[in-house]
Amino acid sequence: MEKWAELVFGAGTYLWEQQQPALAKVFFQYCLHGGSDKPDQISAQAHTLIGHVYLDMAQPHAALDAYKKVLTLREFINGVDSTAVADVCDSVACSYTEFGDTDNAFKYLQRATDIHNSHDPNRMARTLAIEAMTYLRARKPDESLAALFKCWQLQGKTQQEIENSPYPKHSGDIMLLSRIYWQQGEKKRAQELASHALKMRRDSFGESGGPRVADSLFALAQILEDFEEYAHAAQLLSQIVAISGDTPDMRPHLARAYWFSANVEAKIDQGGNHVAELRNKAREARKTIDSREWPDEDTDEGFMRLVGWMLW
Repeated sequence: MEKWAELVFGAGTYLWEQQQPALAKVFFQYCLHGGSDKPDQISAQAHTLIGHVYLDMAQPHAALDAYKKVLTLREFINGVDSTAVADVCDSVACSYTEFGDTDNAFKYLQRATDIHNSHDPNRMARTLAIEAMTYLRARKPDESLAALFKCWQLQGKTQQEIENSPYPKHSGDIMLLSRIYWQQGEKKRAQELASHALKMRRDSFGESGGPRVADSLFALAQILEDFEEYAHAAQLLSQIVAISGDTPDMRPHLARAYWFSANVEAKIDQGGNHVAELRNKAREARKTIDSREWPDEDTDEGFMRLVGWMLW
């Protein structure tokens, strides 16, 4: 890869890892200047990273478009049965899972699995991680858990080692595990794991830690609401509001936190005045979010879609 591209990718990747996807996208798009359809490594990597950014920004359809471009490029550059193509199939599956099309997600995961089996079956940990996510999205938590355990097994890790890991990205595995247990009805274990993931993310990104800290706070608040611990859930949602500020990457979390705060407050106080105020704040925050893919709906699902379904 050319030296200039390495520098631009390095800067963009740093911003992306620091949870500034909107700014990172500018750097990756710069790499496409002069012809985005050129079948070269720079274009393939740029479209890949742009897809990753779109997923973080809760724009899975845009991510899918980017990954489909990468798939065409990788098939040309590396061959249709290459492990590079398998990696792209994983990303395509992730996009489909994000907007709820698990049937198509499983098709691409199967293609990735077939390619890995023809090369080296021990290199499909990422495929299995996304498969676990897809099974959970399809409301099949048992299958999700089995896929996640296989993923860790290929990495030579046990569940205990993952839970004790200082590696920040393992917090995503722990959040996925928490959500699996929650869907299985193991709510206490889900709460413990969500709390642990929150601590890991605060240790990595700081107390105000951006989207991933906010997402962990939200997941934990939902579990506590399920326990009917409404005051504690409301407190966690108010923390999201407090740390959101006015940065573009936090506006979706702010809008969602306001909306679900109203849900919790409605259970605490039947009066309704504060609930109406919170709902209005949610709508106002939603208006500030650029490039929303979904129609604005004043429903729980409508506000859930403002944030990625799974933030690793």
